[in-house]
Amino acid sequence: GVSPASGGTLGAGGAVPSGGAFSVGGVPGTAASLALGGAVGVGGTASAGGVSEAGGVSVPDASMAVDSNPPPPPTPTSLCADRGGTYQPSGCFFDCHARGSCATIVKCPGDQACNVDCGTNGCAAGVDGSLAASCTVTCSGGNACAGPIQCSGSNCHVTCGDSTCSGTIASNASASEIVCSGQNSCTSAITCSGDSCTTTCAGNGSCRAGVSTYASTNAVACTGRGSCAQKVQCAGATCTINCSGQGSCGAGTTCNAGSCL
Repeated sequence: GVSPASGGTLGAGGAVPSGGAFSVGGVPGTAASLALGGAVGVGGTASAGGVSEAGGVSVPDASMAVDSNPPPPPTPTSLCADRGGTYQPSGCFFDCHARGSCATIVKCPGDQACNVDCGTNGCAAGVDGSLAASCTVTCSGGNACAGPIQCSGSNCHVTCGDSTCSGTIASNASASEIVCSGQNSCTSAITCSGDSCTTTCAGNGSCRAGVSTYASTNAVACTGRGSCAQKVQCAGATCTINCSGQGSCGAGTTCNAGSCL
């Protein structure tokens, strides 16, 4: 019975007592992935909730927030100042009388009277009164108002001295009065419409590019020597054309008004 007594193999039982695999239990025992639960426990995206909690999309941009101190609404004074003028009881005044002043176009603010005084070489780029309630432009110095003059509103008064108003003059104001009293004034085309329009070309050589007037009531007086060299055209209800200046109305006149005088 030597074999059973010694029991070498059974007594040592190396494989069973040590139970290496089961005791250490590396995979099932530690269950690292389940115990630590790294991905689930940390839950970076779900816990931080970056987009949902911060609400980046739904929170208004700071630049869109309502200003607790909004700027005051514009006034006639501020609108006039913004265009470079000085507000007066009579309207927005542009002092362009100094030599070469107002080199860029003078833009009258909307819905208020506009008064522009242009001296020598002043208002070189012209005057835009197309938005004004009324417009008065005085071009008194040599080469003043070299650019176009546009008028609108209830009334338009343009006065041009010697060698001024070389740009076009256009008015669609209800009542317009364009006076080219200076020598060689108003050398570009004059166009007028509205309810009434009176154009006086008293300066010698004035209105040389002609006059086209289409108001309901029109009057054109070419009394300066050689004035109105190009054709005078008229339409509307009534039209009066006076070519009494020596050599005036060189290209003739055309009247398509209901009544021509």
